[in-house]
Amino acid sequence: MNIILYSGFYKRRNSTKQPSGGTAFTVALKENTSMMRPHFLIHTVDWSWNYAQWGPRYYYVTDIVSESNNLFRVECELDTLATFRADIGAYSTLISRADAAFNGEVVDSIYPAKSNPYTLSASASTAGLFTTNRSSGSVVMGVMGGTGLKFLIMSRTQFDALCSVLFPAFTQSPANWFNSTITEALVGGLNTIMDAIVLLKWIPIDVSVAQSQLGLTAVSSFYVGPLQIQASGSASVYELTGNSVVTVAARQITFPDRNYTGVNQRGDWLYMQPFASFTLTAPPFGNIAIDGSFLIPSQLTIQATVRAEILSGNAQLVLTYYDSGYKMIGRYNTCVAYDIKAGGSSYNVGGVLSGAASAALSYVAKDYAGMAGSIASAAASLIPQPAHAGAGISGPSPDMDSPWYAESTYYNPIEENRAELGRPLGEIRQISTLSGFVQTAAAKLAIPGHAEEMVEVNNMLNSGIFYE
Repeated sequence: MNIILYSGFYKRRNSTKQPSGGTAFTVALKENTSMMRPHFLIHTVDWSWNYAQWGPRYYYVTDIVSESNNLFRVECELDTLATFRADIGAYSTLISRADAAFNGEVVDSIYPAKSNPYTLSASASTAGLFTTNRSSGSVVMGVMGGTGLKFLIMSRTQFDALCSVLFPAFTQSPANWFNSTITEALVGGLNTIMDAIVLLKWIPIDVSVAQSQLGLTAVSSFYVGPLQIQASGSASVYELTGNSVVTVAARQITFPDRNYTGVNQRGDWLYMQPFASFTLTAPPFGNIAIDGSFLIPSQLTIQATVRAEILSGNAQLVLTYYDSGYKMIGRYNTCVAYDIKAGGSSYNVGGVLSGAASAALSYVAKDYAGMAGSIASAAASLIPQPAHAGAGISGPSPDMDSPWYAESTYYNPIEENRAELGRPLGEIRQISTLSGFVQTAAAKLAIPGHAEEMVEVNNMLNSGIFYE
């Protein structure tokens, strides 16, 4: 019988590579040997032999032993990958890793992240969304009067002018403040006016924003209880009759990219945890963590739209990303208004009378310090008090006018060995369409071989081979 022996043939143990050339020799098959691990007897020797072919099967030469003068034993072991190379190449199955092709969306779990992150920050805007200047912004009122319930929005200037009408300066001499008739009339009228104000808020949005977006019409006059107020001056008062939601801002925000392009080429998974994290600092909505999967298809750019409901003062930030159309990242809510305590107050007339009388007595006795204290005590029950608007929702933030920032933190993975380990693929492919390293997932290849050969081929496919 003949076999072909090869010298100096280089190949990996997990490779399908087959040799060329070689020299044919006449040999005898040693007794008590096997097809998987045959021993051949030959009358000549070349100590450089390292590979053999016997019929359709290929073998590694594992040892050459001198049996006697001019008789040598060539010990071999079956190379299943080279023997069944054609069957392996024709096999279509799920490829978990490959060198010739990869899917950058599949996380490569082989390479750990280094523990030395770096953070890049970029300004997402040069100015904040909302003002913290309490002398600006707008005042929203809900008032009942001769024409029913109306919702109004006005500037601070117009609201201050309204206050001078509703609460004119009291010019009575302090000595007459104990007069119950005057005080009861004052408190009764004030209660009527204040109870007619059913909503009173300060919002950090300029009245011009609401007017231009909602198409509001200025009113010449309006009622607060029994009083008809004329709207005058340079600032106008507008009535809210329909939709009360305005868009405060619409911005595109781009997160800083990695500063090492060699890493970027390994796949989009490097923008996922634990290799990257992204934070949007968006006052007054706070710090928002953004999942890297939203940023990958849109090249690290997202769309931020901020809308506010005028009457409640509730604001909502909507974040979206673009991937064949805008898709939702999340909605984030906060409150940007301050409630001003007004309607529904119960004013203590007795307390006011007592305070006013005490003030008058102090005036008579020339106790000006006591008079001041009594006046303050009496007035405190009449003055509208500011109240925080955050009922179960985040209230106004002290940094409402702060700029936004997009922050990226990156961890680089260790260096890759693509030629030896491939990259994640996760697709069904025919193995012959790939070259180099190929690893299958749960291969069940049927071959025209023995059971042991079949087990070995599939085990090697699942641990990774080199298709050559």
